[in-house]
Parts: sequence; C-alpha cells; structure tokens
Amino acid sequence: MKIPSDLDELTALFKKLGARRPELWARSQLSEGINQLQRFLFLRQAWSLILREDDTDWIQGEIARAQRRPNEPYAGVGHALRRCVEKGASAQQQAPRTRGKTSRR
Repeated sequence: MKIPSDLDELTALFKKLGARRPELWARSQLSEGINQLQRFLFLRQAWSLILREDDTDWIQGEIARAQRRPNEPYAGVGHALRRCVEKGASAQQQAPRTRGKTSRR
C-alpha cells in the first residue's frame, strides 16, 4: 500500500482507520517525518487486546479453558478463578486480581 504524502489524503486515511483527530496524526507524519500511520495501527491493535475495567466476561472463558486443557500454561489462573467462584466470590471481586494476566486471544 502506498502511503499518501498529501495532507488531505493522509488525513482521510487516518479518518477511515478511525483515528481521533486524524489531521494531527497526518500533519505529524508529514512535518516531523515520524511514521505515525504505523504507530497508529500498532497502538490500535494493542489497545484492542486490553480488557476494559468493567469487563468480566473473560473469567468464564478462563475457567472453561482450564477445564479443557488443565495442564496448559496459565491454566492455574482458570483453576484459581473456578475455586473463587465456588466459594462465592463475584466476578467484580476477582477481576482486579487477574486482569493483568488476561488478554483477548
């Protein structure tokens, strides 16, 4: 893909990709020589893998994954979560403890 060297075209590309304030990204790339398009695409993908603070849906996924593959790396997280559920801990209580380990797969 040819990267536009025109401000309007590059701004339109950033906008199409969902960038907030696309003209700033485009202007920086053209005036500072920083490849902001690659940076934006990397950051967009990285942030898509971060779980939201209020997202607890992943907990059941971790439990199910550990039950399917009990010896897989990090299966202990799912086993620990299952024990917490069995003891009555809510998803909101568990999420902060293990959220850093988990990413969308």
